[in-house]
Amino acid sequence: MVEYNAKNLSGFMKSWDMEYTRLMKETTGTYPNEYTRIYAMALLNSQDVADIDALAGATASYQAFVLLARKAVEKAQAGDTAAAFVNLSY
Repeated sequence: MVEYNAKNLSGFMKSWDMEYTRLMKETTGTYPNEYTRIYAMALLNSQDVADIDALAGATASYQAFVLLARKAVEKAQAGDTAAAFVNLSY
């Protein structure tokens, strides 16, 4: 199972923020509920972070996803099944 999500600077899940979703969809053509699922499914299918391409309009989220995915893969390879988290400060 792969699930990817991110919080905004105030700590609210981006995929739950309908105003953010609407504005992002209008300006970039994608939105959190879309790109998070695409990235998660790509990792599940390929099992290799290097095989996953960034989506136009979600490149900053892609960079965060790559860091998180690498950490999750490292944990899995070590036998650790707990969720992986990364903290970013942009």
